[in-house]
Amino acid sequence: KMGADADALRERAIERKIALRRAEAERLKAAKAALAAERKFIADQEEGMRARRLAAEMEEGEKRRALEAKRESAIAKKMAARKARAMAVRERKMLERPSTPYSQEAVRLLQAVHARFDTDRSGAVSVQEMKEGLRGSALLGLLDAAELDKDGDGTITLAELLRVLHPAAPEPEFEVLLSWAGLRPEDVPESLRVPAPRPVF
Repeated sequence: KMGADADALRERAIERKIALRRAEAERLKAAKAALAAERKFIADQEEGMRARRLAAEMEEGEKRRALEAKRESAIAKKMAARKARAMAVRERKMLERPSTPYSQEAVRLLQAVHARFDTDRSGAVSVQEMKEGLRGSALLGLLDAAELDKDGDGTITLAELLRVLHPAAPEPEFEVLLSWAGLRPEDVPESLRVPAPRPVF
């Protein structure tokens, strides 16, 4: 009987050990599962943060691009408005210019003649170039190349030709002639200007 009791005790001890091992294995399994779940949760949180950060950066980029486009559009509108105002001013000045009896076609023809004499394309014809250009021309007896050089600098400009051909043109009309020839009044020397008549009291 004592031997049977001892065997029973050993069997119960073995069963307890097996049960403890099983419990420990289950505990370890549960701990691993919990650790894996925690890691997945952290990974999901980090992924969510990255996704939100990326979405925020994209949204900020869209805002910057929209703002830049708006700014560029405003600049383009300002430039267009400024250009339109400048064009309107030029047109108004053209309308305000006095009428002139001179021929715009004749001025353009004179411009072409001057360009033909300007063999070196300097924009001004030297007295020598003019003499060579007039050689054999019907204008040779009518024009003295040296006399065309009004300011005495050795060259003959288109403005000087205009003044020689229209010596009595008043300043406003002479400015119209200059504009037809593509010249600006401020580029013309004072020697080619006609003084304004003095008022008579």
